[in-house]
Amino acid sequence: IDNLPTLGADGTASVVLRGANGSVTKQDLPFYNDGRLLRRGLYSFSAEVGFPRFGYGSQSFDYGRKPVGVASARVGAADWLTVEGHAEGGAGLLNGGAGLVARTFDRAAVSFALAGSKSPSGTGAQIYAGFDTAVFGVSLDLSTQRTLGTYDDLASVTAAENAQTTTPYSNLDGVFNYGASLDVRPPRELDRISVGAPLPARLGAIGASFVHERFPDGRKSDLATASLTKGDLPYRASVYLTAFHDFSNPRTSGLVAGMTVPLGMKTTLSASFDAQPGSSFGTLSAERSLGPEIGDWGWRATDQEGAAPYREARASYRARYARLDATAAQQPGGQSATVEAAGSIVAMPQGIFLGEPIDDSFAVVDAGAPGVRILRDNDPVGTTDWSGKLLVPGLRSYEDNRLDIDPKSLPVAADAARTTVQVVPARLSGVPVAFGVRTKTDAANVIFVDAAGKFPQAGVTGTVSATGARFVVGYDGRSYIEGLRPHDAVTITLDGAGRTCAAAFDYAPRADGLAPTIGPVVCK
Repeated sequence: IDNLPTLGADGTASVVLRGANGSVTKQDLPFYNDGRLLRRGLYSFSAEVGFPRFGYGSQSFDYGRKPVGVASARVGAADWLTVEGHAEGGAGLLNGGAGLVARTFDRAAVSFALAGSKSPSGTGAQIYAGFDTAVFGVSLDLSTQRTLGTYDDLASVTAAENAQTTTPYSNLDGVFNYGASLDVRPPRELDRISVGAPLPARLGAIGASFVHERFPDGRKSDLATASLTKGDLPYRASVYLTAFHDFSNPRTSGLVAGMTVPLGMKTTLSASFDAQPGSSFGTLSAERSLGPEIGDWGWRATDQEGAAPYREARASYRARYARLDATAAQQPGGQSATVEAAGSIVAMPQGIFLGEPIDDSFAVVDAGAPGVRILRDNDPVGTTDWSGKLLVPGLRSYEDNRLDIDPKSLPVAADAARTTVQVVPARLSGVPVAFGVRTKTDAANVIFVDAAGKFPQAGVTGTVSATGARFVVGYDGRSYIEGLRPHDAVTITLDGAGRTCAAAFDYAPRADGLAPTIGPVVCK
């Protein structure tokens, strides 16, 4: 069994085997899963070439002048071993490295990586090692990283150009130079340890971590964090409490506490409190999540009071041809408001479609009739247009995506060859999906009787003489037969002894497209 739907690092699979004689054997098998491991023979890779972007999130069209490139590859050398490599270069930098991730004793994973660089600043190396395990719900993560010599990556070699070319911009608190404020050189030392465990009697879960970091300029940080979470409270509420303290910077400490209460299927109410030396504030927010279906809407209201007062209201609407967002915010420096419409234009052999933004992959669904409801992974996403088609964004590339039509939304006279399709699209591309729906079926409900006027036994089968199409006789002699012509003859097998009878009838379609009822037809 190689397709377990594992969600965490460790777990137990209950395997139930039923024998041909009715015997049942159940066995609980522990397993360990690490998302960084690839099955033997599988591989993944990526490559990017372009110009580094500066001021992301604050400025548009601010790019460096020197081209750079990045490439990574991973391959499953064995089910328990994955090997990976990485390279990046440009702006005077050459950087390359390799690493591995190995599963050990089916209870842990060890990782190791080594990289080297050469840049105008000099040469250097970086080494990394890590250990992860989870046993009986208790997780332990350890890692250490060291930088030797003058080690650089693309972020550090382009930081100088970023500081020189990024134009200072004004925000509500004043003028800020984004590029000059960042120290993105790799740390000299970086050590991490974290532990998590469930509490007995369903009291929640606790976690603790410690991170030691030494920066290139000699500064250091020794940050300890402890947290407690508890769910399954009345009204399905959950609470959390987190405390942190930096032993190298005594003023860097604080406490964060919060509660979340769901109000229905889509609406959530949350409250939190953040206390730090010289700065404390509380936040109250309510939110209705925006669903995936066309015509759905969502909103969010936030009120933050204290050292950093902030108020925001946001509304979203998922239209057929775009996603609409409106936001209004208030803070000490002033007020702001934005209105945004985002969408996509898709050209496929099936036509040209307008829709929501496409971030990964998509499908063009042909349901054969207008107003048919379409579902993506069991979530409704919209109904087909006048041509019976719908653009469905939000598909995951290189993974199974399930698309369904709701049979109850099909026209009464429609017939679907299939109602479920699994597709695996490539990244940033689309796939056509046709469900084989026919709105004119040339079908009829035919009632058969014998010479004495009695109905054949329910469950016997028949064959259309001209086409060889098979049908089943149901209760009260009723049969649904497709592909009929103006005049057809059929043969019905009456029993296991091979007795048959023959019948003939005329067929004429109804003007409204519904299947007519013919008969009773005598089968002799």
